[in-house]
Amino acid sequence: MFLSRESYHRALTDCGFSAELIEDHQRLARQAARLDHHAGHPRHRGASRIGGAPDLPEDFAWPTRADGTPLGFLAQIDLADVVGMTDLDLPESGWLVFFYDLVHQPWGDDPAESDGFRLHYIDCSAEDLVRAPAPQARRGGGAGLPPGSGWQPRAGLNGPRVLITRQSTLPLASVLPAPVGPTLPASLSPPSRPLASLAMPHSSSSPPPSLPPHRLSAHPFLDTTAWDERLLEGLAREREAAQRLSSHCEVDATAQSTHQLGGCPHYIWDERLPLRAAVVAAGHRFFDASPELKESLSSEADHWVLLAQFDSHPAALPATASAGWSWGESGMIYIFIDRRDLAVRDFSRAHLILESY
Repeated sequence: MFLSRESYHRALTDCGFSAELIEDHQRLARQAARLDHHAGHPRHRGASRIGGAPDLPEDFAWPTRADGTPLGFLAQIDLADVVGMTDLDLPESGWLVFFYDLVHQPWGDDPAESDGFRLHYIDCSAEDLVRAPAPQARRGGGAGLPPGSGWQPRAGLNGPRVLITRQSTLPLASVLPAPVGPTLPASLSPPSRPLASLAMPHSSSSPPPSLPPHRLSAHPFLDTTAWDERLLEGLAREREAAQRLSSHCEVDATAQSTHQLGGCPHYIWDERLPLRAAVVAAGHRFFDASPELKESLSSEADHWVLLAQFDSHPAALPATASAGWSWGESGMIYIFIDRRDLAVRDFSRAHLILESY
């Protein structure tokens, strides 16, 4: 809801927060790139997009699950578009290309599901990219297009154009004195598959579904999705200032989908997502892991940071359901990465988690 740290600082001062609490607010704020997409073809090869089809090197091997079923294309981000927008140590050129099993939508709490998501960093010239429709899966498994088969661009495969803006994100406690909604109990495991998914027919011998192009009008916003005890205590003391803060927001964020690169996760149930990523990356099912194991990996969790977040966008009317998508029951998918991997440009261990209402 704020475009810069400067405007955020002015709002906190105008609301009457103490210097100590202003410092706490600023300490937790994180810069992020907001992804706004609107109907329309990408202007050039390699342009950022959500949905449609990616632009890839001709010899790129389309990622598949262990049984050979191709993953669906989720998003492609031109990193040259987001230089300086986040506090992540991202390359200044190249592309992040996200693939996901859009049909079964694995939750990401089991190492056995790790083949359901893949993130690739592509570092080449835009001239070396070609439009790459998803391959068909051969009956009995196996991708229909082998590496080097030479995809050719074809009409109708362009996703929506992505407009990227800068935002400041901040944990939940910055505007609320207590968390919204319950926290998922450690003993509760999510169902084996989401409650809802893309409303698309699919078979193992057909290409995976793709996210349909859809116009999204979104804005920079204050991400109220986590908290820390020190800030909560301060807000309890300065409740009147906290109540005034919403009137100083620069953008109304009440009707927007939350797609972003970097920033703070917009939690739905469980603020332990970095720990969940660390536990699964270590080869353990999160909801089967003992409290002692989770405690032993808590320091590892400190290294895991939100890389990207993609919201559901259900269609407004049932008649246009094919124009929207849902992660579980109107949930969110989060991609976390270990900062140490990011520093050496290793995106192979990036981990996806789905949360649903």
